[in-house]
Amino acid sequence: MNTLLGSDAKLLIIGDDLSGTADCAVTCTHHGLRSVVTLGAERPNAGDVDVLAVDMDTRRYAPSEAARANTHAWNLFANGRRVYKKIDSTLRGNVAAEVAALSALAGMAIVAPGFPQAGRTTRNGHQFVFGVPVEASEVWRNERKRSIIDVPLRVELRAMNRREAWRVLSAGKQAFSRAEARRSRRHWSPEGCA
Repeated sequence: MNTLLGSDAKLLIIGDDLSGTADCAVTCTHHGLRSVVTLGAERPNAGDVDVLAVDMDTRRYAPSEAARANTHAWNLFANGRRVYKKIDSTLRGNVAAEVAALSALAGMAIVAPGFPQAGRTTRNGHQFVFGVPVEASEVWRNERKRSIIDVPLRVELRAMNRREAWRVLSAGKQAFSRAEARRSRRHWSPEGCA
């Protein structure tokens, strides 16, 4: 069974919708970690858990509200935990605003929206769904989402946070191969979160 490298390592997952937040917590549980999902910024009666997954339900908030909600969750729950900011692999929601708000508190962020098993890949800072640019995808059309990605994702993120250097991790074949190699060495990592 894969587990975190240090027995005292703790993880805080901050998500923008319940299904994705819960999926990440379940993945952690499958790796032997005690995980709890909570809705919003209410203190859970969870005791000492390895993973605290907080659904802030911010996907449809205005960017500034979403950033404040993520900052609030960090202030309430981080307390020495490593942070995993759960983002949508089709970039719905307030990805740039939320990541920028958290990176100002937690440090540099590696933004990795790719989820190759579900057809979501990142190439040269652009997100694709089964090879189609995300802004032209059925996912965005079904939600009547206007295109906000006129420039590569890495440029948008850099513009949102002037104090941090951003790195966009391509979720292409090489990154996926490295993740699989880590998994085969029996180290836990959150690649299964989508």
